[in-house]
Amino acid sequence: MRRTQNISDSQPTKRRKSRQACVACRKHKTRCETLDNDSRLRRCHRCDVLSILCSFENSDIVLDNSSPYGTSAEGPESPSTALPSESKDQAPSACLPPSLLSPASYIPASREPHEWSNSLTAEALLADRPTDSESFDWIGVPMLAMQELLRRQVSIPRGPVASSIHDTLTTHEIDSLLKLFDNRYTLWLHISLSHMNRHPFLDLVRCMVAARHIEPSRRAAVLPQLYGLVGAHVLKYAFSTAQTIESVSAFLIMSLWPLPSGTFSSDVPSHDSHMIASLAVSAAKQLCLDQFVTASIQLHAAEANSPVANTREREIALSKARLWLSIVSAEWMLCIGTGRIPTSQYSEKDYSLLNTISPATLDSHSRDLRLHLLTRIQSLAQKGLQVWLVGPDSRAVEKFHQEISDDVLMQMLAVSTSIQSLAGEHLVFTHMATNSLHGSSFSSRRI
Repeated sequence: MRRTQNISDSQPTKRRKSRQACVACRKHKTRCETLDNDSRLRRCHRCDVLSILCSFENSDIVLDNSSPYGTSAEGPESPSTALPSESKDQAPSACLPPSLLSPASYIPASREPHEWSNSLTAEALLADRPTDSESFDWIGVPMLAMQELLRRQVSIPRGPVASSIHDTLTTHEIDSLLKLFDNRYTLWLHISLSHMNRHPFLDLVRCMVAARHIEPSRRAAVLPQLYGLVGAHVLKYAFSTAQTIESVSAFLIMSLWPLPSGTFSSDVPSHDSHMIASLAVSAAKQLCLDQFVTASIQLHAAEANSPVANTREREIALSKARLWLSIVSAEWMLCIGTGRIPTSQYSEKDYSLLNTISPATLDSHSRDLRLHLLTRIQSLAQKGLQVWLVGPDSRAVEKFHQEISDDVLMQMLAVSTSIQSLAGEHLVFTHMATNSLHGSSFSSRRI
C-alpha cells in the first residue's frame, strides 16, 4: 500500500523499458526494470541490488513489442495494469534513452526458447520412416537403409485420364523420346531393343524415362498423364497371362528407372523397384526365358559337332538368354544389402553360357562382358553375405576366415584383376564393380 501511495503522489522512480526481462528475472518471474539514473543500461535493478549476474551485461538486449512498456513478457502483472501517474498522451519516446531513439540503433533478434514444431528439421529431409518402430540396420541391410534415405515424398497431381500415349504426346514427340532413350539409356542395358517390335507398354515406359528431358513447362503437363498411364499398364500386365518379350523388357526398364516415390497410392507398385523386378522375373518365367540358357549351350555344342550351323536359331536363343540374365542381374542388384531374397537364382550354366560367346565380341564395349562381370560380382557378394560367424570359439572363427578367404576373396581378386585391365577405357564400370566388391567384402567381415 505504501508503494502505491508513493507512486500516485510523485513521479515513478523506475523507468519502464520496452525490452524483455533478463534471464534471472524470467526465472524467478519477477519484474525486470532499469532505474532512470542507471546510464550503463547493462544491469537491471533487481540484479544490481542482489549483485548477481544479469544477462543484459552480454549486450543481448531484446525488445518485446508485444508487451506494454515497463512489463516483461513473463512478468506477474497484466498488460492492462497501468501506473496511475502515467499520462495516456505521453509519447513513448519520452521514456526511451537517446541510444534507443537513434535511427542507426540495432535491435537483435529474439533469443527466447522457441518451439520448432513448424520449422525444417533433419528428420523432415529424410524419406518415409520405416513402418516398424525400429530403424534399419546399416550393417545388415545397408542398401535398404540408403534407399529409405534417398526416397522422397513427391506430390504429383493426377492428370486427365488418357487411354493411350497418343492422347498425351504427339507422334513427333514419341519418336523423339524413343530416339533419346536409345541414345542415352539403352547403353546401360545388357540387351538390345533394336530387334524388338513396337509395343504400347514398352514405348510408354521408354517415353516415361526420357520425358525428364522435355522442356519444363511441357514436362509439367505431360508427366502426370504419363505416370497415370504407366501405373495402369503395370496393373494390367502384372497379372496378365499373355506376356511378350516387349512387356518383359518394359518391366526390366522400369525396375532400373522407376516412377518417383509417392506418385500413386500404395496399391500401385509402379514406384517399387524391387516389386517391378519381381514382376519381370515372373513374366520371364511365363515365357520360359530361364530355359534358354541351357538351350543356348546345347545349340552351341551342336554347332561344334555339325557342319551345318543354325546361326539364326542360336542367336534368338542367346538373345532371350541375355534378357533373362539381365532381369536376374537387375533383381539381385536391388536385393543385395536389403535383406530381401531374390526370386531368381544364378546357376553354373550362366557362366558357361557367357564363356561360349565368341571372344571377338568380348571387348571393352561388349554388353556380354559387362553382364558376365556383374553376374560374377553379384554371386560373390551374395555368397559373402551368407557367411556368418556362428560363435566366438576358435573353430568357428577359423571356419569363417577360411570360407571368406577361399570362397569369396580369392574369386573376388580374380574378378577385380580382370576389371582393372579395362580401367583406362571403361572407368565408370570399373568404379561400380570395385565398389560392389569392397561393399560385399566389408559386409562379410562385419557380420
